[in-house]
Amino acid sequence: MKKRMLSVLLLAALSAPQVMAETVTAESQFRNAQSGEQHQRRGQQKQVQTFTLNLWAPDEVPPAEAKLAEVGDSYHYLYTPDSLNFSMDDTNRIVKFRFHDDTQNRYQFRWITAQHPEDVTLTKKTTSKINLALDDGEIAESTYFEVWVYDTETGQRFMCDPDLVIIRPPN
Repeated sequence: MKKRMLSVLLLAALSAPQVMAETVTAESQFRNAQSGEQHQRRGQQKQVQTFTLNLWAPDEVPPAEAKLAEVGDSYHYLYTPDSLNFSMDDTNRIVKFRFHDDTQNRYQFRWITAQHPEDVTLTKKTTSKINLALDDGEIAESTYFEVWVYDTETGQRFMCDPDLVIIRPPN
């Protein structure tokens, strides 16, 4: 393929600059199309689930179903959904954390810890999102995370722990 492209480019260079430019453009478009197909195939294989975190400061009234932060000064939180479930057969499992639109300007993600860190890889962390990859295959049935959040208005840090469950096939 490389020899053929070099010979086409050489011929194009000898015959006319416009032909060479068209050949290079066609090759670039071909590579971009291939890259897009590979990305799309990889994307289809991923099992992605997202936790959306909504928060209430101590001076706000949370809904009844909101949980009290275990560490923090009377902050309440609620994940939507309240639990994520993956099957043991799922591969390329990705867990995303993001803030609810109403709270994303006030709060920032600080860090995350996992009960079984050997089964988790942090793939992206910004102040507004966290992405984790879960190892394929055998991992803990229920994985406990501690998500630490920073309130930019008060300077307080607190913990909001989500529920992640790996569904095991019946014995």
